Amino acid sequence: MSRVGENNPKKQKVVFMQYENAVGWTVGSDADRYGIILHTVNGGNIWKKDKTELDGTKFSLESVSAVNEKTAWAVGYDIHGNGIILCTTDGKYWKKQKIPEECTVSLGGVSAVDEKTAWAVGYDAVGNGIILCTTNGESWALQKDPTIPRAELQGVYALNAKTVWVTGGPNQGYGTILRTTDGKHWERLGYKSQKEGDGGLPNYAILGVSAFDIRTAWVVGSYNAYILHTKNSGKTWTDQVKHGPRDANGITLLKDRSTGKPTGWAVEDHDNIFHTEDGEKWEPQKNPSSGNFLLDVSALDEKTAWAVGTAESGGDGVILRTTNGKDWEKQYYKKDGKIVKVQLSGVCFVL
Repeated sequence: MSRVGENNPKKQKVVFMQYENAVGWTVGSDADRYGIILHTVNGGNIWKKDKTELDGTKFSLESVSAVNEKTAWAVGYDIHGNGIILCTTDGKYWKKQKIPEECTVSLGGVSAVDEKTAWAVGYDAVGNGIILCTTNGESWALQKDPTIPRAELQGVYALNAKTVWVTGGPNQGYGTILRTTDGKHWERLGYKSQKEGDGGLPNYAILGVSAFDIRTAWVVGSYNAYILHTKNSGKTWTDQVKHGPRDANGITLLKDRSTGKPTGWAVEDHDNIFHTEDGEKWEPQKNPSSGNFLLDVSALDEKTAWAVGTAESGGDGVILRTTNGKDWEKQYYKKDGKIVKVQLSGVCFVL
């Protein structure tokens, strides 16, 4: 992902990595509601099912995050509603990891930093927000800061081992956005909006987050499919897209290597994909899927991204890929030459 050319920036040429070399995972459940992890080593041209320690039991996975082609975590819950964390260190086989006994949780988000460090979020049986962290790649510790509200936490984005953004459901009249800069103490950001456009947060769930640093982040949320942006560490938030009553579920942004501007995608219910080339204006993109809630999106660069989702009512979920930044194509998990029905919630790619 480097640049080559002369020292003069105007003459530098961006070299794009070949998407055929991309390694990725998508997670969810199959038609019988058994948890499933699909794996590709060629940009999604072929997807195969990974083996897990939980094979043969009913569970569902919500989110996946990888640091390289061998190390990744996936989170979700079992048939009893207990949270589960799975980890692979060889890129093929996933083992269950132990979470603290004092919390029975449903986990909805995970963000990995390196081979030893990852963060996971969810909520317990009575609706208290749960944040877990591992610093050795195996055991998980429960964050006990009283700032963490009683809210269903669903989104997490770790910039590094200590700087982490978390999002979730409403509490005290507005959606939850948390941030830590030391890996221990959490600050709740934003405030209850008194009127539209005043920089506050709506009284709805905030489902996904993508951040550049401690000051700059984007979040997406439910009901009005809002995309909110902050440039001042979450003191105020600007609503960048205002349109119909549906959920925006996942978001990813990175810096365009040609322009240096933020670029990325947000995905929503009813097959909606929105794209930005400057981090401020979002435009809809067409895609070939129909009848799906798009739940997550992962990008390698300004041209290459994948989105996944689940069918609105029965049928197949969907895997979508773009290699030019604007046109999307379907991908499939096949077994014995036949397409297998799957419902997918999370996706992550690495090079």
